[in-house]
Amino acid sequence: AGWDGLYVAGAEVLGDVPIEALRFGEEALGLRFALSRLPSVPVGLALARRAATEAGEARGQLLFAASEPAALARERRPGLEPFQFGATETRRLSAALEFARAPIVGAGATRTALHEALAEGTPLALLLFAHGVTDPTREFMAGLALAPEAGVPDGIAWLEELAAGAWRAPRLVVLASCGSARG
Repeated sequence: AGWDGLYVAGAEVLGDVPIEALRFGEEALGLRFALSRLPSVPVGLALARRAATEAGEARGQLLFAASEPAALARERRPGLEPFQFGATETRRLSAALEFARAPIVGAGATRTALHEALAEGTPLALLLFAHGVTDPTREFMAGLALAPEAGVPDGIAWLEELAAGAWRAPRLVVLASCGSARG
């Protein structure tokens, strides 16, 4: 994927916690990535839209909502319950945003579906809703609880697997995930 910078919106909710000092594997987040702060996600989308238009890049957003984590993941990690993200939520977001392709939600929100959607072309922004999981025994302990698929019965997509994707990273990724700050 090749991310070399991160934009942070909403960091004020952390109070005095320095984002740069949070751990990313074995090193501080600020040592691994160039960090920039945004006043809000809409401002970030507007800036990314303007930059993409100037550069002639892909337009539109990709909505990916893994609202139905795999039963095996829920069995192993209590608290990973399905969350409401259906036609109503998709319609509300669609009214406000320009999607580059059909939203991927529910049982279709697998690791393969995410990789394939990103490989089709780089969206301006990726809006990703999922449960976050951690495994302290892994070097990069963060993962996302996605829908199950053949070969991935627990549906977990680990950070190193996502980062190894053969696609260009979107300019903006909005990750709405419980526990995403833990890993």
